[in-house]
Amino acid sequence: MKLLYLSPRLDCSFKKGHVPDVEGPPNNPVRFYWVEFEKRVSEFCERHGHEFVQLKKALWQFTPDDVKNSDCDLALIPHHDFRSFDAGPRGRYYMQMGFPWLFSIDSKGWCGDESIWPMQLVEGKRDKILLEFLKKEMVDKNISKFAQPNEKVKLPEKYILFCCQLPHDMTIRYHSNTTVDKALIQTMDFAHSIDTPVVAKGHPINPGSMIELRSVFESRKRPGDMWVDTASIHHCLAGCEAMFSVNSGGTGLDAILHEKPIFVFGRVDYQCIAHTFDINIEETWKEKSKFIDKYSDFIYSYYINRYNVNSPESFDELNNEALR
Repeated sequence: MKLLYLSPRLDCSFKKGHVPDVEGPPNNPVRFYWVEFEKRVSEFCERHGHEFVQLKKALWQFTPDDVKNSDCDLALIPHHDFRSFDAGPRGRYYMQMGFPWLFSIDSKGWCGDESIWPMQLVEGKRDKILLEFLKKEMVDKNISKFAQPNEKVKLPEKYILFCCQLPHDMTIRYHSNTTVDKALIQTMDFAHSIDTPVVAKGHPINPGSMIELRSVFESRKRPGDMWVDTASIHHCLAGCEAMFSVNSGGTGLDAILHEKPIFVFGRVDYQCIAHTFDINIEETWKEKSKFIDKYSDFIYSYYINRYNVNSPESFDELNNEALR
């Protein structure tokens, strides 16, 4: 088999913009996992006698013609799904997950667009070994997908945490029927109806994109509501009643590690253990903790359905699954 690997430049933006003449190192620590993922795929091909062909460009420079005009048998396409990048039947889409050392590979897309969605739980793994290990490695060490500050912020005694996402992110565009600002408004309206403050956590990667969301927050806030930028996500999750977001991947997984109830407005890969924000939110809120005893089953299921850059053996499943 000949595998075409579309390898995005990691030293520049994934969105259209300047591309340096000389390629440099990844421009964010989280992107070093992409380097390791490519190595694992290349090693997999070598082990199993497949031809590995790399095509490197800035992400936004790739087009479906790169696949359609190739003599490859299959192509691995980054950061897209079948709607944003129609590569035909030879296309397989890969994406970094909320735990950044894990990647998905799928014939349709990632998370809310995966060919098997929602992900099904593998029952009976409630010994919590993996869940407790991740708590020690991430919560106790203040580690998340993106670097977290250590500053402590005085938060309300009781609150709902709303995790902001980049407003024009692909997961908002393709995996949700609402917008971040509308979800924030609905969250605040509900929280105020039950006399509970809202703590809104800005996205750490692009503070400029939070200006409009913060304006919406300020226009509707009541005493007790807070907007935070400098606090760790783990600090914010530790004291919250529940985490609300449109469909945040990384903070959803962090909330699972904290064993907090999760409410979402869009489609997520942890849909099987999340509550959907709907017209029955008051009744749903009364049962907000009902999925928590399934969190350890979810973490186990999540791991066995992903490719771990720290485990070359996990890539051997490509022969039986993603590359069929």
